[in-house]
Amino acid sequence: MTRPEMMLAMEQYIEDKWDERNWQLSLTTDKPVANYFKSVEERRSAKDQTSIDDLPKEQQDWYRA
Repeated sequence: MTRPEMMLAMEQYIEDKWDERNWQLSLTTDKPVANYFKSVEERRSAKDQTSIDDLPKEQQDWYRA
């Protein structure tokens, strides 16, 4: 297994662990399915956010000004 494949496998493993944890936590609530999907959506939106350090230099300067 190459390094990129190993990184992808580890990312998937971590994602699966968080998914299982969120499901178990959701089962303790009154609305488990709704709470589970809410946690999934929150995780996706957090993943979609771009770090300021990943932006081009001009945009970094603008945000930090």
